[in-house]
Amino acid sequence: MSKNGKRQLCLRYTLFRQTTYLGLGISIDPHHWSVKKELVLSGDKSYSYYNRILE
Repeated sequence: MSKNGKRQLCLRYTLFRQTTYLGLGISIDPHHWSVKKELVLSGDKSYSYYNRILE
């Protein structure tokens, strides 16, 4: 978590039973993340841009 309370989104993938995390360069407030939908919520000003990257 950064000083401003945001967290970086990472992509987790597993290949041959080895897990790797890849940072996406997106930092958001945890309150603006939908765990159920796995998308950035509209409370973040760049939510539509971030969600297009995640698709």
